[in-house]
Amino acid sequence: MNISFLILRKFIERKFIILNILIINFFNFQSVHSGNLSKSFNEEEVINILSQISEFYKSFENFKIQFICLRKEPEIEKIEKKQGYLIIENDSKEATNNYILDINDTYTVTDGETKWTYIKSVNEVNISDYDSNDDDEKLISKIKNTLMYPTEWLKPVLHEEKNKIHIIELEPYEEANQINDRNIDDSENSEEAEIDRIILEIKKDTKEIIKWRIDMEDGIQYTYIIKKFVPNLKIGDNFFRFDPSNYDNIIINDLR
Repeated sequence: MNISFLILRKFIERKFIILNILIINFFNFQSVHSGNLSKSFNEEEVINILSQISEFYKSFENFKIQFICLRKEPEIEKIEKKQGYLIIENDSKEATNNYILDINDTYTVTDGETKWTYIKSVNEVNISDYDSNDDDEKLISKIKNTLMYPTEWLKPVLHEEKNKIHIIELEPYEEANQINDRNIDDSENSEEAEIDRIILEIKKDTKEIIKWRIDMEDGIQYTYIIKKFVPNLKIGDNFFRFDPSNYDNIIINDLR
């Protein structure tokens, strides 16, 4: 074989190897320095972030969250959209079950003893005794416990960072004692669909939750987009009570 040809082939092969090395190094550099790629999972670090979230929400006497709720069922393209707000008090207050939930056509308020459910479109209110086993109460319990006590019933399984956002994926602990301590359903004893996974999007600087996705075991998915967070509202003595006298011609159903 011609010596000049052999030299040329060796030169081309060498250049090809060098080019491959440069390409590999380039993509390795991109992976290290890209702000949108996952960070290796460190459970201790994630638990520390969840603890900071807990301290953030527990630092207020009460707060109001304005949100959009998207509900998606499996194999159905249409997404149900609702919006409203939730006001709850910190557990450090004597009446820990106080809340107001206003979502679309329904306004619900309780002082921990009596519950009022007002249907706006028909100007009708249902009055009942407070029951911690009601669906509304279970939902409020899970919301409060995710905000204030996430490490007590949720186990982190994935952590990503995108720009200035933490994305943390969690699943409920299976142990009954960790689930039931704060009135969270024990999936083994409950007939209704339970939470399979929770995904939180959190501001890095404030540890404030801005997006919250709940995947249920039956395949239904709820996404809460937090539009506004207002802490420490001025709350009077009758704030968590409903006064029918403020509504003309209201229909009252006392179910107690």
